[in-house]
Amino acid sequence: MSRTRAAGQVLSNAALQKANQQEDIYQYRNTVPTAMREAEDALAAYGAEQTRHGSIAEAFKQDKEALRVAAGQYKHGLVNYLEVLDAQRSLFSAQNELAESGQAAAVDVVSLYNALGGSWNK
Repeated sequence: MSRTRAAGQVLSNAALQKANQQEDIYQYRNTVPTAMREAEDALAAYGAEQTRHGSIAEAFKQDKEALRVAAGQYKHGLVNYLEVLDAQRSLFSAQNELAESGQAAAVDVVSLYNALGGSWNK
């Protein structure tokens, strides 16, 4: 290989490395804001779900009390059994929503973990 050709190859390799380095810098500058946005979004979703979960838990508690009252009233002949069934339906609905909210919160935690750079690989 001639010296001129070798020098040209060295310059070509240096230019290629510089281009690769600039591409890496460009990707890094685009990756960081995207990662921050994903982490912020995941954290906001988790916070919103926690708030929703608290509201549903309160509704569940109220529905449980309503069922207790309806059952007591039925026992004393103050209401018909339809009131008890309606209170049960409300309680079961709230219980279902509570379970769904718990699942959604778990999914949000996983999303946050992934956004912060976690992975399932060991």
